[in-house]
Amino acid sequence: MENKQENAFQRRFNFDNVGTKIKSFTKWYCWVSIIVIWVASIICFFAGFADDDTVFLSLVAIIAAVIMPFIIWVNSWMMYALGELVESNMEIRNQNLIIMQTASQNPSNSVAPVSDELPEL
Repeated sequence: MENKQENAFQRRFNFDNVGTKIKSFTKWYCWVSIIVIWVASIICFFAGFADDDTVFLSLVAIIAAVIMPFIIWVNSWMMYALGELVESNMEIRNQNLIIMQTASQNPSNSVAPVSDELPEL
């Protein structure tokens, strides 16, 4: 039982598929942040109307409920793009490793060596 829990922990917190984890975290963070902003805005909205002197708080809550989710959503694009770049980079790396292994196993198909000599000008 202890070994299963340890393996589950290792699978969850290892550094395999980092790009996928970044993208998943970004989606989660975006939606949770938007929900928190909406809840806080609703609380501020009603708190502003509870006291007649702080109607300004209700106006700020309305503005925050409209603008902040958009800002959070746009900012999440950058972190999601980082996850995409990491995934793409890993795919390219894996393809290059396969090509290099194939070339080392079959040297007759490998590319001719490049000369270090430069042409005269």
